[in-house]
Amino acid sequence: MADIFLSYARADYETAVKVRDALEALDPDLDVFWDITGLDAGDVFPEKLETEVRDARVVLGLWNDNALGREWVKREVDIAYDNRTLLPVEIGPVTDRVISARLSTVHRTKLHDFDGAADHPGWQETVKSLAQRLKRPDLIRARKSQVKEEARAKKLEADLAKQRAQNEKLKKSKGGVRPLQWAVGGLVSVALAAGAGYYAIQWQAKQTRDRLIPPEVRAQLDDPETWSSHSKDAVTAILSRDDVVLVDLIQAAAVDADAAFLAGSAHDHGVGGARQEPKTAARFYEQACDGSQYRGCINLGLLYGQGLGVDRDYGRARELYEQGCDGGEARSCTSLGYLYYEGRGTEQDYGRAQELYEEGCDGGDANGCNNLGYLYFEGRGVDQDYGRARELYEQGCDGGEAVGCINLGFLYEQGQGVDQDYVRARELYEQGCDGGEARSCNSLGFLYQRGLGVDQDYVRARELYQQGCDGGNAKGCSYQGDLVYRGLGGSEDRAEGIRLLREGCGGDDQWGCNELAKYGE
Repeated sequence: MADIFLSYARADYETAVKVRDALEALDPDLDVFWDITGLDAGDVFPEKLETEVRDARVVLGLWNDNALGREWVKREVDIAYDNRTLLPVEIGPVTDRVISARLSTVHRTKLHDFDGAADHPGWQETVKSLAQRLKRPDLIRARKSQVKEEARAKKLEADLAKQRAQNEKLKKSKGGVRPLQWAVGGLVSVALAAGAGYYAIQWQAKQTRDRLIPPEVRAQLDDPETWSSHSKDAVTAILSRDDVVLVDLIQAAAVDADAAFLAGSAHDHGVGGARQEPKTAARFYEQACDGSQYRGCINLGLLYGQGLGVDRDYGRARELYEQGCDGGEARSCTSLGYLYYEGRGTEQDYGRAQELYEEGCDGGDANGCNNLGYLYFEGRGVDQDYGRARELYEQGCDGGEAVGCINLGFLYEQGQGVDQDYVRARELYEQGCDGGEARSCNSLGFLYQRGLGVDQDYVRARELYQQGCDGGNAKGCSYQGDLVYRGLGGSEDRAEGIRLLREGCGGDDQWGCNELAKYGE
């Protein structure tokens, strides 16, 4: 299975070569499939190509009027569109004459006049999209490194041109040829020394980086799944290694973004021998974010959103989430979408929230799938669609997001978008409750209390309500209070029952407030 299938017309071979070379420059191990022989009009679409298109994780289409007028290109596009793997870029004009109605709504990045330069605006957007689709945020960092290297090369070329101009002036001066030869010789010596010194420094820097943070750990830092919902566990495991020393990370934080991120995470979670100090964590996350370690941006944004270690500032959180999302961090796109959903730090915009949740979900963030599913469930920014909500909740639940399991369980309990199935609802609520979601424990308790999908069991219901209440779910407190007051599933204790009902009512559970009123409280 190829990472990327390059779809193009034979006439655009030279552009395809530039794109292929640019992809390989990002990562030589990136698996790019392209048909170097090309096809001519009238050729039968080969079975091999069809297999490769269907199996590719991304189909990168190089579009212009010529390409979209070719039958085999249209066939590749149709397959990729149906598989939701299509990523089109314009390498020339695309007119209504050749593009179908359904393809006209697909966003296309402008890659006109692409010469292979890493700083091309269209290439920047293309790499960002590829990083999200392939769950490879390291591709964005690789492109940025290339931009810096290209800038350094341009500066060196400019310096050489300046020196050549000075040499021409010297050649015409009274000094004659010998000063010219001396100047050129000096220039060559300086250039060679500078080049050798640069690569020696680069080699030494790599050795130092590898000693500070082993390559396999840096690879972990680039793995989105490692940092989904278990970041504390991941940081704890990394800092428990003998070859990763927190003191060294702290000392290197100013010059190594990965070190800054790990130092920030240690102080954020209070692991690895560090005290839990959000203010210190914020300082390290800032350094990580400035160094293009975009998980530092999202974690710093979370601190600003919660007002931990810094003054609460949703506007600043939005800026940081934008930076992380632009850097290919799917979780950052989801967090940014939530700000647009709530209207915090920006105008409320369900349409923009939907776009960002979709970006997060496509990038592998399970919470993005769950939040997008909720928009379809509520019909906010999109047409209400319980079936689509179910699909997205399933993605979220399968991706380890407990809230997705709860929401999916609710659909099965209510029979919305699926056939009503209390047994399946129970299984999903158990999954959510085991994942630490108090609301799911409460919902599971309700099924045991009513005997839905399981034998009626007040004792088990009471235990689950207590678990929900202890986890901060107000309705769990109310339901537990009701059973305790009536002596169901355990001893009767009216005073304790009233106390629990008050706790639920105080947590904005209206049912608990109504029960208190019924008991004259």
